[in-house]
This record gives sequence, structure tokens and C-alpha cells, in this order.
Amino acid sequence: MRMGFLGTAAAISTATRDNTALVFKTKDLILIDCPGNVCGKLKSMGFDPMNVNHVVITHGHVDHIYGLSSLVEMLRLMGRKEELKIYVGEDFVEMVKGIIRLFRLLDHQEAFPVVIEPIPYRPGYNVELNGAVVSFMPVKHTLRNLAVRLEYEGISVTYSSDTEPLEELGDFSRGSKALIHEATRSYRLNGPLSGHSCAGDAGKIAKRAGVEMLYLVHIGDFDEHELSTLIEEAAEHFEGQIIIPNDLEVVEL
Repeated sequence: MRMGFLGTAAAISTATRDNTALVFKTKDLILIDCPGNVCGKLKSMGFDPMNVNHVVITHGHVDHIYGLSSLVEMLRLMGRKEELKIYVGEDFVEMVKGIIRLFRLLDHQEAFPVVIEPIPYRPGYNVELNGAVVSFMPVKHTLRNLAVRLEYEGISVTYSSDTEPLEELGDFSRGSKALIHEATRSYRLNGPLSGHSCAGDAGKIAKRAGVEMLYLVHIGDFDEHELSTLIEEAAEHFEGQIIIPNDLEVVEL
């Protein structure tokens, strides 16, 4: 399974990092969250945007959803005919429908089908996406939000999305090869923020989960030289490999 980082920044993008979003290459492409220019980024990473058949929206904050209308329109202009499924926490179904309606994306004669599937905030709820199993767990953010675990061909990866530190997330991640956890803040540099985690929190959850690798994403507006501090902070709790990926980086799991 290949995993790519379309972006790694928190809500404020930087000169080198855009808002966090992930893509997983299974039999097709599964996109997790949808900020801007998804099509262009996928092409830069060596993926064909037309192979995106499933989009998961973890929650309705703008940095996780604002690129959705652009993605649908670009796929239409590229000649897509196949159905696109969008999975979204049930609180934000009407928001997704509104984004689609706002730009009248399905009014074109050549529009392709877009199916919106609500995700309940029920621990352990899962869907099967063409051979990949995607499970969800509610996390603690400033509004209802979902962590995502994806398993394909015996390999699983867990993504925290935006959350305060939760021990239950470590349990949800157990058995995963990698944990992708937000590190919006740092205890050493700027202190905790409601609804979010520090790098040290991510290290604690990774240790509890017993994963091999910890990827820190949703990085706050830190200078590049401060990133090593985030890794050191996480390493106080987690002895495995700790990585802050770059935007457009693709890894093989």
C-alpha cells in the first residue's frame, strides 16, 4: 500500500506546507480530507486523479473540506463518468451537499454521479471500499470529528485527524503499522491548545498503540528549524521511528 501526504500543515498554511490531507493507493485511490488543488497535487505525486473513487471528510472545518468543489469540477472537466462516493461525518452531510449545490456542480449535462454517505459517530463503524476496510472513531475536537483507520492487504494505518490527546485513540490504533497524528502545538514551544494535540501527546499515543512509525502532521506554523524540537518532544515517549513528512511525499508501507 502506498500513502501520500498532499499537505501537512494545520489550518494556517506556510511557505512550504499546505493544509493536511492524505491519499492511499489500494485498488484505487482513497482521499482523506480535501483542501485545495487535489488534482494538481496528485499528479505531482504520480497518481491519476481519475482513480479517486472514495473521499473521506473527517469534519467540516474549512481546511479539511474547502477543495471539494474544485475536485468535483476538475474531474468533470477531465471527462469522469464514474460515480464518486463521499463519506462524511453525519453532522456535515448538509455542508457537503451545500458545497456541491453552491457551484451547481451536478447541473451540467456531462456531470457524473456523486453519492454522499453519512458516517455515524459510533466507535468501530466501518465501510469496505473495494478491498480496503476503513474504520472510524469519534475524537475530541472543537466539533464532532472522526479518526480514520485504513486496512488493506494486512497492513493498517491510523490517522488521528484533529483531536485533543485520547488514550482510546491508542487502543483504536493498536495493530497499525503507522500512526499519523496531529502535532499542531508543542509543549516546549507554545503549549497546548483546546481541541488539538502537542507533539508529546502524539508520542504517548504512538507508544500506547505499539506502532512502528509515527508521522506528525497538521503541523503548526513553526519555523523549519523548530521541527526537530517536535521530533525530540515526541521521542521522549515513543522509541519508534518519528517522521515529519514533507508535502507531496509518498511512502510505501
